[in-house]
Amino acid sequence: MPKALHTLGPVVLACAAACAVVFGVIVAIRRASAPEPELMALPAAERAALYERTRATLAGPCRTAEGPVLTEHCRAQAELIVRFPECEAECRALAAHHMPRPTR
Repeated sequence: MPKALHTLGPVVLACAAACAVVFGVIVAIRRASAPEPELMALPAAERAALYERTRATLAGPCRTAEGPVLTEHCRAQAELIVRFPECEAECRALAAHHMPRPTR
């Protein structure tokens, strides 16, 4: 085998590995941003009502939530609302206030 082709093997392997990683990241992002099937299965009126109740809870009682039980409830509500396709930038900002903060 010519030397040029022999040294090309690791480059091709590295490129293939990089493409596989990029593909995996794209699939993960698409899955994370896809609407939840359970929510999409709800009748539109019920989904809208659930969205509005969840949003109202985050904007109301959760604004001043204290204590582990209410804080956990608000975190769960925030995790739920971001799964709605209706949840856009303002909604995500409201939910972010109640999401766990990354730690080192």
